[in-house]
Amino acid sequence: MSWRAAGVNIARTSQEQWASETHVSSPQPGDLVFFAGADGTATSPGHVGIVTGPHTMIEAYGPGYPIRYSQFGTAASPPGDGSPVGFTDPAAHAGRP
Repeated sequence: MSWRAAGVNIARTSQEQWASETHVSSPQPGDLVFFAGADGTATSPGHVGIVTGPHTMIEAYGPGYPIRYSQFGTAASPPGDGSPVGFTDPAAHAGRP
């Protein structure tokens, strides 16, 4: 919804976003960070956050959980957020810098 509010339409689910967006290796604020799905693989990412800075993101973990700032890719990351599958840049999809 954040990207839609910025005028960029991306797929709704994490799996569709992972499959359709431009993958990047050096995430920047606003990029999406993906985590393994229930099957434990990168094939169908089950969770996604929005990168806010180095190893930080904003996420809505799931229904009933508050939106929160969190860490990813570090020893201090919440369970499941220590090893991201990868990152995408929705702005590239929209042809924006």
